[in-house]
Amino acid sequence: MMSEEFEEVEEIDEFDPEEDLIIRAKWIMDGARTLDEAITKVEEFADYLRELKQQGWQLIAPIEDDYGFLRRPDQEN
Repeated sequence: MMSEEFEEVEEIDEFDPEEDLIIRAKWIMDGARTLDEAITKVEEFADYLRELKQQGWQLIAPIEDDYGFLRRPDQEN
């Protein structure tokens, strides 16, 4: 089920696959054989998210059903 925010994003065609990003975390720990490996994978993903934030990316709607839609404010449509 999609939130009203995502429905709005789709309805007004705000998401631009050429300029915007989608983040997902569903398979972040796949392949981990130990808790330490799982921790490392999660930490690497957190580092990736921090990099995106430092580059100016922001969510354009709340993350729902594992989908996060990102945009840089300087790329507003």
